[in-house]
Amino acid sequence: MEKFEYRILKCDAEGTFNPKIDFEDVENRLNWLGKEGWELVNSFINSSIGVEVSVTCILKRKID
Repeated sequence: MEKFEYRILKCDAEGTFNPKIDFEDVENRLNWLGKEGWELVNSFINSSIGVEVSVTCILKRKID
């Protein structure tokens, strides 16, 4: 039976009055984790009244 470990990556928006998510930073972090064997299995954007607040990514990798 395959075994996995899981990781949650949360990237918060920056800025006070008009917060923005740095999607290039999110992409860079996911690429780095991918090189470490992590696979993205789900992601979602948390928002409040149409303003992006954070991106949450759920990743997994196989345990030998």
